[in-house]
Amino acid sequence: MPKARAKIGLLGGTFDPPHLAHLVLAQTALGELKLDEIWFIPAFRPPHKRGEKISPFQHRLQMLRLAIRGNKRFKVLTVEKEKGGLSYTVETLPLLRQKHPHTQFFLLLGSDNLSELGGWREPEKIFSMARPVFAHRPLTNEKLPVWLEHAVWLSNPRLEISATDLRNRIRAGKNIRYLVPEAVERYIQKKGLYKRR
Repeated sequence: MPKARAKIGLLGGTFDPPHLAHLVLAQTALGELKLDEIWFIPAFRPPHKRGEKISPFQHRLQMLRLAIRGNKRFKVLTVEKEKGGLSYTVETLPLLRQKHPHTQFFLLLGSDNLSELGGWREPEKIFSMARPVFAHRPLTNEKLPVWLEHAVWLSNPRLEISATDLRNRIRAGKNIRYLVPEAVERYIQKKGLYKRR
């Protein structure tokens, strides 16, 4: 009998910083879709953040490694750093498919991504290579594009945590405890991240 195809969830992002909503989405997808692993892919140069100041890749990578430490089914891939240049999902997926041809990929997305997908580079091509998986159903009855007809909707808790809000809280001297993993909070404090910008 042939070996079953591996089922891998992909969660890309800037992760500046990684927070509990990222981890809850990954864990929910792992369980509900019976995935083998979740691969976190930090963007090397996010195209939608051009002109914005983001933390150096090494800091974001280290925080992500700290965030997932202890979960053997969570991995961090540096494929977008190795590729270099701007990080486009449509360019990253073929690299992963070439390296892992017998793998079924699921692209994990926060519900906030739904309204932004039309601005992504070649979304139809992206979702022909990886099945879209959203944190939860949209609150509107808006008609979805054809390329999202095979999307999966998780019963993920609605956690209103954003990296932008976390950075603003840190700048304002407010607490971020319980919003990011403890190891990530310690790293941010040790490196003095987000204090000034």
